[in-house]
Parts: sequence; structure tokens; C-alpha cells
Amino acid sequence: MHTVLSDLRFGVRMLAKNPRFTSFAVLTLGLGIGINAAVFSFLDRALFRPLPVKRPHELAMVGYRTPDDGSLHKYGSFHYPLYAHFRDASAAFSGLMACAGDPVDLTVEESSARAMGAGVSGNYFSVLGVKSAWGRTLSPEDDGPGRSPVAVISDRLWRQEFAGDPDVLGATIRVNDRAFTVVGVTPPEFTGTFAGVNVAVYVPLHAYAEMNGFAVEDPVRTWLMLLGRLRPAVTRSQAEANLCVLAEQFREVEPRNARSRIVLSDGSQGYSVWRDEGIWVVLALFQIPAVLVLVIACANVANMVLARATTRQKEIAIRLGIGASRGALVRQLLCESVLLALLSGACGVLFAWWLSEALRSTVVLTGGIDMPAGVDARILAFTLLASLGTALLFGLAPAFRASRVNVVSMLNEGPGVVELLSRRWSFRNLLVIVQVAGSLIVLVFGALCVRSVEKLSGAATGFDPARILAVAVHPREQGALEERIRPLLEDLAVRAAMWPGVEEVALASEAPLSATGSQKTGVKEIEGVGVMEGQWGISLDYDVVSPGYFSMLGVLMIRGREFSIGDSPGGVPVMIVNQAFARRFWPNQDPIGKRVKCGYGEVREVVGVVKMARLWSLREKPRPTMYWPVAQSPRTKPVLLIRTKGDPKVLSSAVRQALSPLGLNPSECDLRTVDERVSDLLAPQRVIGRGLNILGFLGLLFAAAGIAAVMAYEVSRRTREIGIRVALGARRADIVRMTLLRGLVLTGIGLVLGIGVSAVPAWILCTLLPELREMNDYFLYGVHAWDPMTYAAVSLLLTAAAAVACYLPA
Repeated sequence: MHTVLSDLRFGVRMLAKNPRFTSFAVLTLGLGIGINAAVFSFLDRALFRPLPVKRPHELAMVGYRTPDDGSLHKYGSFHYPLYAHFRDASAAFSGLMACAGDPVDLTVEESSARAMGAGVSGNYFSVLGVKSAWGRTLSPEDDGPGRSPVAVISDRLWRQEFAGDPDVLGATIRVNDRAFTVVGVTPPEFTGTFAGVNVAVYVPLHAYAEMNGFAVEDPVRTWLMLLGRLRPAVTRSQAEANLCVLAEQFREVEPRNARSRIVLSDGSQGYSVWRDEGIWVVLALFQIPAVLVLVIACANVANMVLARATTRQKEIAIRLGIGASRGALVRQLLCESVLLALLSGACGVLFAWWLSEALRSTVVLTGGIDMPAGVDARILAFTLLASLGTALLFGLAPAFRASRVNVVSMLNEGPGVVELLSRRWSFRNLLVIVQVAGSLIVLVFGALCVRSVEKLSGAATGFDPARILAVAVHPREQGALEERIRPLLEDLAVRAAMWPGVEEVALASEAPLSATGSQKTGVKEIEGVGVMEGQWGISLDYDVVSPGYFSMLGVLMIRGREFSIGDSPGGVPVMIVNQAFARRFWPNQDPIGKRVKCGYGEVREVVGVVKMARLWSLREKPRPTMYWPVAQSPRTKPVLLIRTKGDPKVLSSAVRQALSPLGLNPSECDLRTVDERVSDLLAPQRVIGRGLNILGFLGLLFAAAGIAAVMAYEVSRRTREIGIRVALGARRADIVRMTLLRGLVLTGIGLVLGIGVSAVPAWILCTLLPELREMNDYFLYGVHAWDPMTYAAVSLLLTAAAAVACYLPA
């Protein structure tokens, strides 16, 4: 123990003696460790961490399988009457709670923002075993019709908006423009039951339903996720069988959405879309670039440690000469590396805190989701392990290499002979190769994401999205207010068509590229094809549009006609189909006049065929789509589309004034251009690409610095040799060429290694795991993971950086 303490004290003195080396190494390693800790912080909360509740292993998630295709809905979607039946009749659970969550408009005094809100049953906190940090939690007495609206807020919201004021109890906040009284604050570690999402406010289910304009007891609306705590000695399979029996009993009373095929799964980690459908594999792959940056940083510092150890070879030789063992020298050099790594870990904690907050802010801006962030005990433990691993990674090999000194040669002739014999393929050369390979992998992934965004931005949509303002109204109150929206928008469409600068106006059930997903309906019969299979036939996409919709978008009408004023509610039900529909069901036939029987028995006649257009998503593949007239779809709440000659945003104030009779809040009126909607669709992928590129360029800087350091060291060690070459007639250009060639050979080997290694995750995504191809297409739309142009461009960039790094010391 005394020996180790002596080594540590000596290591502290040596690090203090070289402040520039110590500072650069600590910042380099600290940044690498911090990046890894920040990424792991999100992955931990999204994928690995159990809920911070009492005995999370007892929790079970209630889901179901659909009777038609047997597909699993792990997190379920239940209506309130069935939940109440399960809660009151099941003997398998000590408690069964329900919740629902959505972004809400949250107002605290004069401050307004979007935040994650949750509607929870009165037993939500008691089932989880979560007690309030301040005040009280919600109780069953709070959850009922006509009760006073109360809310529990998160610790984060309490500290941000109320500055941790204990007088917060009794304060009023507004959620979706409804007043709630704050009765409690959750503990700091509890962020809700949605993994990777920070819930800001909890309100009772009845109040949640009222502020969203629907009845809790509605047997048609399925909106609840169920999570229960199993009784002691009750297994999930036993509880599942119990709920299946209860569901069959309930089906006899209320057959709608009875969910008879109940499936229970582990609920210890709460609700998480991140862990399903292969998404977790893609998320985990994002730790790879962070690890590579840390490896590059370690290689850089290892090169510095090797160069520094070379200058200490006389000291090491003297210590060996007076009796020190090689093991003692290795231990002492490792102690210095551990001290350096621990300092870097402390620096990494600061970087991790800052980077995780930056990552959280970025996700909020691009996706509207506030995810938990920061540094806690788990992240500190991860940072400590990363620091110790880093110490071994960059310190072990240099320590062993530095201790292998020829004592007689070193004391008699100095380091020149040793260097001359080993300069061809030194350990430092290997580290440079690793740095180049790692930089190439990270830069390639980032460049592929950027190219994917460019491909999406330029993807052919089949219509002209320029200068179109989409006016969508989403009222919090439903019922009478919703009934007023359609007539007002129809009247506004007539008036807007006469405004100066307006070219065309149309109505549709959804704005183009709104990212809401396509609408589907069942089709039972198609003339010339026959009866479809299943109770509701086959499911096909449809949209509801007004006359002039296709001409306004610039979608070519191939056959037949557009909708007209004559397609009225009392007229013959008609429809327009796209090319994909006509080719699939009526190949080599004229679709005009064909009839289609939809799921509710309505028969529509085809009056036109339009060209394919991507109206739902930029990634949309050709698929059969039907279009129905707005006039013949009275239940549709339309969106107003206005194409202008100039900037469509100039109409925003006029549109808001026209909608003022509805008395809507600004957040209830969505006035965005189609171009803005496209930008919002691309925002998450754009952020991912930029993040990867930042990591890649950081690795590039580390690699360039490593190459420059190695070449500078080699030039300094070969000064005598270079002098002899010059004396024998070598020109300056020959010396520069020799040095450049040396560095570029190392760079070339690193590029070959990087290209080979980067093929592994591409092979996993594209070949080994076929179920991930859809996720791969999401991140790499229109770009193959082995795109030769991307690899060539990144290789040229790295070669240019290496050439500059070699030229400076040369």
C-alpha cells in the first residue's frame, strides 16, 4: 500500500511538472469520456433503466393480440369501462392503474410552453409506490366527474418555473387552457412511466378527458395504457389467464373493443417505444461513434505518453540500473495513467452534464419531447468505469514499452540507436492507423445521414409543394365548436380565393406531408375483382378532398375528371383513384365507371385517375389510394390549402382574423407552409447527421493531431539521419517527400482498415437483420450503406488532413 501511495505521489509531481501535456491530455480524454457518458445517459434511460419505484420487478404491462392477424400490441390501448372492470374484478393484482400521455400547452403565470402531460388514474402513484417530495400525490378521490381539477407537477418543472418555492402548493397552472391547482411535487428521480420522456404534469383521468373534449366512459375510444402490480406468488401467466376470462365476460356485455386476447409483459421499465421493433438496435449503434471518438482520443494520448516516455528513457534506464524491477516501473507508469484518467473522468462529468443538456434541448426543439437528462449515480459509475478502462487503453501498452529499455545502450549512446532500429513499424504507427480508421467510420456514417437528408429534400413528391399555406384547426373543446369549424373553413376558402396574390384554394382532410399517417378504410368489393377477404375486406388508403385539389397541387389527371360542385351529398357517390390503384385492380382496363364497395356498405363510382403523388410522407412508396369528395364526407374536419403567387406567410394574419369567431388559442391554429412541414419531417434525421458529423470532425482533428505529433517526433528523432542525407546531396523536396510518404502510407492503411470495419454495421443492418431494413431506410433514404461516393469523399478529406499534418513537421 505504501508503495502504491509513493507511486501516486510521484505521479502527481510528474503531471504537475508538465502542465501543457497534462492539460491537453485531460481535455482530450475528458471530451471523449463526456461524449460517451452523455450518449449512454440517454440510452440508459430509454433502454436499460428500471422505473425508480418500489419493487419494479412486480409490475406487469397489459397488452393484447388482435384477433384478425394475431399481431401483438404490447402497450395496449383500452377504453375506460374495460379498465374499470379489470381493476375491480381481478384478483391477480394488488393494484391496476391506467394512464395516457400527450404533449400539452402548459402555462405557469406568464410563461407558456409545450410539455409532456399525463392523465393518470387516482391509484397511479399508490400502485407504483411513489410518494411526493412535496405536498401529496393524486388519490382515487381526485379522479371522478365534477371533482376539483388538481395536478401534480414534476420536480424539474417545480425548480424551473417556481424556483423550488415551497409555497407552490395551491398555485394555479393552466394545462390546455384549463386551470389546475397544484397539490404536490414528484421526487427528483421520478420522471413518469414513459421511458426516455420527462413528464411535466400529472392530472386525473376524468380531468384529462374533459380538457381534451371527450367522455371518459366512451366505449369506442381506446386511449388507456394499463400497468399493474402482481400479488405475491402470482405469476404473469396466471394473471394473464385471469384477465382473459374477465375480458370474455365483459365482451358479452360490451362487444366493442373488448380485447379478449390479453397478453402481459414485463413492466419494470414502463412504456417505451424505444425497445420495440428493432429501434433499440439502431439506438445502440449510436454509441459506436462515441466509443470510436474515445478510442481515437486514447490513441492520441497514448502517442503523447509514448513520446514523453521516450524522453524519460535515461531516467528509466538509471532506475533499472540501480535495481528497480520492471514490474515496479510498469506500476509507477500505470499510476500516472490512472491519475490522468481520473482527472479526465472528472472533466468528462462536466462535459457529460453539458452535452446531455444540449442533447435534451435539441430533442425538445426537433421532436417536442422533453427527455430526462443530467448526471446521476449510474452515469458517475459509468464515467468511473470508462476512466479506468481508458487508463488501461492508453496507458498499459506505453508502460510496458517504456520499461523495455536496453540499459547499457541507453546510458552509453542515448536514444538515437534504439529509435533507428525501431522506427519502421513502431507502436505509435499502429495508433495513428487506429485513429484514421476510427475517424473514417464516424465521418462516413455522418456523411451518409447528411446525404440521406439531401436525397429526401430533393425527393420527387409528384406535386409542387412551393407557396402553399396549410390552415389546420385543432380545438381543445369538441362538440359544438367542432361543428362550427367546417362551415367557417368552407366560407374562408371562398373568400380566400378572391384575395389578391392567391392563385388557388382547396380543402382536404389532411395537409400534404403532415406526418400524421395515412387514413385507411376497409374495402369489401371491387368491380371486376370480387369479394375481399376478412370482415372488413382489405384496408386501403383514402383522402377526402375538394374540387380543384389536384390542379392546385399540380397533380396530373391521367383519365376522367376532377371533382365538381355536382358531386354533392345527394348525388351519386364518386371517387378518384391513383395509378397504383388502377394498375393493381384493373390492369389493362379502363377504371372509369368501375364501382368499389367500402367497409360501411357505401358503393362509389370511379370518375378519374390521377398520377402518383407522395402526400403522406417523403418516404412513401407507391400504394393504392382513393380520393373522396369533401361534400360527400360530412364528418370530415377539413384543412384549408392556399397557394399564393408570393410568400404564403403574409396571409397568416388575415387567416387568423377570419378564424377569430371561433375564439381559439394560437396553439389551436396550425398555420404552416408545406415547405415548413417538410423541414419538420427532416429535423430529427438532420440533427442525427449533424451530431455524427461533429463527432467525426472531432475524431478527424484528433487523428490529424496524432499524425502531426508522430511525424514531428520521427523528424526530431531522425535529425542526424536527415543531416547526413542532406550532406550527401539530398534536396529539401526529397526530405519533404520522404516525410509525407511516410505519413500517407500510415493514413492509407488506416483508410483500408476503416472501410473494412465500417462494413460490419452496414452488413448487420442490411443483411444479418432483415427486420431492421425499414429502420435502415429511415436513416439512409436513397443512399446505400456502402455508397462508394461517400467513402471516396471521406477518404479524400482524411488524406488531405493527413497531408497537411505531415507537411508541417516535414
